[in-house]
Amino acid sequence: LWLLATLSALDRVAMSVALVPMAEEFAFTDSIKGSISSLFSVGYGLCILPVGLLVASASPRIVMTFGLALWSIATIATPLSTTIANSMVPLLAARACVGAAESVLLPTMQRFLAAWTRPDEKSTAFAIIQSGFQTGTIAAYLLSPIVVDYFGSWREIFYLYGAVGVLFIVPWLAFAKDKPAQQIAVPTSPVMVADSDFKWESSLREAPWIGFLQSPGCWGMLLAHAA
Repeated sequence: LWLLATLSALDRVAMSVALVPMAEEFAFTDSIKGSISSLFSVGYGLCILPVGLLVASASPRIVMTFGLALWSIATIATPLSTTIANSMVPLLAARACVGAAESVLLPTMQRFLAAWTRPDEKSTAFAIIQSGFQTGTIAAYLLSPIVVDYFGSWREIFYLYGAVGVLFIVPWLAFAKDKPAQQIAVPTSPVMVADSDFKWESSLREAPWIGFLQSPGCWGMLLAHAA
């Protein structure tokens, strides 16, 4: 999970470095650069709630696999999207797809932690995993300029980081398990239902939405994350 967090940060931050040479090559205005940077968050924000509901009733291992595959492929497609016609739409769509796919990370990580850690270990484990995001961010800022200088193009940043993500799918599928018991008895179905009694409709209906809106803690976390 720490490696997945690191990889996601690499793909997320790559645009921050690549956007400078991209803007020079394509003569992007400030508004276009802002749109490119913001579409990641748009995709992420629109998908994290549906993904959270999905992970509650489906295998977090499988959901994470699809998320990893999608954001890696979308990362590889980012430079390719600039060659399609004379439109910004493909590039913006690629960045939105990266954000949407990376929205699987936190919900699936919570499911894995619930299954694999004791309550008194969960906060420490989550902090370690969260450090992967910072590690990936630092690595992206350090490595991306080196990649650009070595290959002479910003495009290789996306090809390289996306390829690493695609390759990581193999060990992830080989070693990741939804629950510790699955190391001994793996289900025959490729998609294991995590909670067969879970109902989306009742979960949405019974969730304390008013309580969320009235909670200072929820607003504090929302504002802290937005900042």
